Amino acid sequence: MAIYIPQPSSLKDILRDKRYIVPIYQRPYSWTLEEAQELWLDIEENSSPYFLGILVFQKTNDDKEFKVVDGQQRLATLLLLLRAAVEKLGSDDKLGMKLQNDYIDQSEWGVEEKSEFTLTLSERDKYNFSTILGENKFYLAPKLSPKENKNRRKFYSSVKISKVKEYFTSQMDTLFNKSGRSGIISFIQEKVLKLSFIEVKLDDESDIFAFFETLNARGIDLTVADLLKNRVCEVSDDQFEAAKRIDEITFLLGEGKMNSFLLHYSYANSTTEKPPTKKGLMRWYDKIIKEEKDKFLDNLIEYAEYYSTFINPDKIKNNKERDAIVHLKTLGATRCFPLLLVGNKYLSKSEFIQLCEVIETLTFRHSTIAGKDAKTLEVVYYKLSQDIKNEKDFGSVLRTLKEKAMLISDDLFNTAFSEYSPANNQIAKYILLKLDDHVGQQSSPLDWDKLTLEHILAERADWDGREDFLERLGNMALLTEILNKSVGNKPFKAKKEQYKNEKRLLLTQKLQEYDDFTKDTIVDRQKYLAELANKVWKV
Repeated sequence: MAIYIPQPSSLKDILRDKRYIVPIYQRPYSWTLEEAQELWLDIEENSSPYFLGILVFQKTNDDKEFKVVDGQQRLATLLLLLRAAVEKLGSDDKLGMKLQNDYIDQSEWGVEEKSEFTLTLSERDKYNFSTILGENKFYLAPKLSPKENKNRRKFYSSVKISKVKEYFTSQMDTLFNKSGRSGIISFIQEKVLKLSFIEVKLDDESDIFAFFETLNARGIDLTVADLLKNRVCEVSDDQFEAAKRIDEITFLLGEGKMNSFLLHYSYANSTTEKPPTKKGLMRWYDKIIKEEKDKFLDNLIEYAEYYSTFINPDKIKNNKERDAIVHLKTLGATRCFPLLLVGNKYLSKSEFIQLCEVIETLTFRHSTIAGKDAKTLEVVYYKLSQDIKNEKDFGSVLRTLKEKAMLISDDLFNTAFSEYSPANNQIAKYILLKLDDHVGQQSSPLDWDKLTLEHILAERADWDGREDFLERLGNMALLTEILNKSVGNKPFKAKKEQYKNEKRLLLTQKLQEYDDFTKDTIVDRQKYLAELANKVWKV
């Protein structure tokens, strides 16, 4: 990882003779009026130099031009503050124009008409920002068609920029009325330009992600998805279309799932012996983007559309496939997602459903009941992904998964199941429904969503062993919502008369056979359920 030695720098040193560009992946300007007010008070009330944190930049081919990785909000806000001072000092003021030329639009660099602003925000904000900084003197916006003009409406972020600038203008008025021109000059020279930062300069996107991973910088809102978006836009002939397509994927999956999707996509498409590491993820994407070029986004979207069904299985039209994905989702089986992405692309529908069902059995025995770390299965899934892509016999793929499931022997499974307490209500419902389907031999499946979980010995009642046995599976039964409300927290003997009304839930009906229900009954019932489970999740 190439990190140039971090340097303590003043705002004056950072801005002068340099240019900064906010990459397309960065979010729009977001500072509120309250944040600008807080910044002003911090500068005004603290002794100089006041430290304003770390700025992270990425080097470009020009040694005076940098991409802003972290710090655009602070830099943009401080430039708005400087511009407010320039306007208050007036266009004829030599110091005012020096502030403008040295720190805001860098007009000393050459021919005035070709000068560039020190900071260029991303597409959404740069027109409004540049207009405020220099009355559009050096920035000629391209001529736009009526349709483009309509689409380039005033974004909320641009409204924020204007409001922050108005606030600094009012503060400069107050400062001028109190201390005159000298008060503004002193404030800018002694307070603002001497603000202190630590500059970190990195070489490329891979270094950026590795840097934040190393620091565990939870406060920095930068993700692999952001860096990927920037890299795709860099190589695309139509940057805005590329950015739009990445945003569509993010919207489809939800921001919280985008990073896991990109990791799983790399596992599904990698051809190396071992999958890419998190820290090496951007290097893998750099390589694949260069190889696939225009096809990369098409492939990414294809996989994202199926990945979205892992998040929302209701999108799946095939009932068996939908049930299989629902079950895996309920069990929290995410390590298998790269294998499922590959299976969906390369296998027939019946083979894919078989694959899901075997993974379900493996997950349930290995991770849910035996409590073993699912991460240990990741390497198995990755190797099988390669086998499927290489058209290896599908039967051997299933055999490998079954062999892993068989490592959890029937005796081990029985023992663990007999003392099992479900991690949540959804898993409890899943287990009881699968067991009931097996015992009842239902001609049509029961509606998952219309069933609720009932604690046989009530949650709100006081009974011997409650603390240790309340959440055991043996103390749980399935009921329809209406019947569950009617039994409430009644004693077992009052409840069991109602259980017989659940005509299609055989395990619930069987509760009538008990004269009483105690912690010992819970233990006995769970042993019975364990015997059934070994048949349902049999390898």
